[in-house]
Amino acid sequence: MLPLVTSPFLLVPSNAKTGGKGLTSARMPEEKELNPAPPALEKRQGIPAWLEREEIFVRILLRVCVGPVVAIAPWSPILWDRNPLLHYFPLVGIWAANGAVRGFVTGLGLLNLWFALRDTIHGRGEHPHD
Repeated sequence: MLPLVTSPFLLVPSNAKTGGKGLTSARMPEEKELNPAPPALEKRQGIPAWLEREEIFVRILLRVCVGPVVAIAPWSPILWDRNPLLHYFPLVGIWAANGAVRGFVTGLGLLNLWFALRDTIHGRGEHPHD
């Protein structure tokens, strides 16, 4: 049994097809053979409005809870300076002590809060500039 040929110019040993010697070109299967007709598509139902509202609420709640922690953590000695992970990996600890890294992480926390505020104001994701 020969494998399915997918290239129209693939050379196949002629003894595999006809028993002769040499190479012959293989025939490309017809489009109908490769891709059968797709079944009729069912009409997709939209996401219920209550589920969209719940998703936005959970997203805003998560961002409001995580944003301040991420924004304040780099400046907290308990969460940042005395972190056991930073002591376990000294190179990462030296890098994390850099003020620019602390500022970048604080910026991510503030950005998270900004997205929460934007979602609160605009609602279902109809942002004017997206």
